[in-house]
Amino acid sequence: MQKREKVLVFGYFGKRSHIMEGQSVKTRNMSRLLRDMGCDVSEFDTESFRYDPLSVAKMLVRLMRCDKVCVLPAHNNLKWIVPLIYILSLVFRYKIYLFTIGGRLHIYLRSMPFHRFFLGRIARIFNETRLLGDNLRDQYGYKNLTYCPNFKFVDFTPQIHHTAHHLKLVFLARIVAEKGLDVIFDYCDFLRRNNRSDVEVDFYGMIASKDEDYFNTKVTEYDFVNYKGVAQQSDIPSILEQYDAMAFPTHYPTEGIPGSILDAYISGIPVIATNWVYASELIDDGKSGIIVPFENSSDDFIKACEWLLEHEEKLKEMKVYAHGKSRIYHADNVKRILSAYF
Repeated sequence: MQKREKVLVFGYFGKRSHIMEGQSVKTRNMSRLLRDMGCDVSEFDTESFRYDPLSVAKMLVRLMRCDKVCVLPAHNNLKWIVPLIYILSLVFRYKIYLFTIGGRLHIYLRSMPFHRFFLGRIARIFNETRLLGDNLRDQYGYKNLTYCPNFKFVDFTPQIHHTAHHLKLVFLARIVAEKGLDVIFDYCDFLRRNNRSDVEVDFYGMIASKDEDYFNTKVTEYDFVNYKGVAQQSDIPSILEQYDAMAFPTHYPTEGIPGSILDAYISGIPVIATNWVYASELIDDGKSGIIVPFENSSDDFIKACEWLLEHEEKLKEMKVYAHGKSRIYHADNVKRILSAYF
């Protein structure tokens, strides 16, 4: 019988703090997927650097014992830890597979000459978006690139919920100003000025401490806005299918493939999003969502919401299309991509 590969998944799991956001969810999902593929998986949670004085020693032991290491780094770990992992690979002879989170890698590398050198020599870089792969290939000549999108394990058949002449919007992500809270509240101001009661807006997610006062104050200003807390991953599809569309007016220009948009597709609801760099790769404008300008987007965001309110049959078509698009981002598709390497 073929020996199982020993694979180390190295990234932010957030198991001590129990934080579930984009990076920790993708890291946990990658570990689960490789287990499903038959690998002998061990894990190293980079959160342990904050509280465990033996974390570096434990990291070294795990690296010594693995055949392959899958790295899912945020910026700090990319800058400081990944070079160490590369240098140690020359001694311990394991292969490195880097999975990007978001779409800024080509930007980070502009000021990192050593990183530019060694990342072109690791076994594989799995770019989360196709455009990121193009940028890495064109700017740095990398040939060790494979497209591997963000993914979910969820199998869910949503029901179409809609109340005539009424629009239910949902925001599900980390509640931080940079995700476009101001754009959503501009729409709420528009509704209040016009004495409207035909739209509801609900928020789910962890509130960033720096924006907590602002967010809580704004929510209390409107009768039709609610904060619903943090949704459990297993409950998200059944929660989101109750809504008409997801609001995602991000101010981050290099979002990759946000998990919250995948959740929207799985749940059968379209997305109203700003035109971040990779938006058109993920959203089929007018089919799985509506893309509004990235800068000064409030007026266009309002128009998009009002358009959905006025075109109910088209909204139902978009819900069906959005759910169909979710199949692209299912774990089974990613398994097929990774089967050539694991």
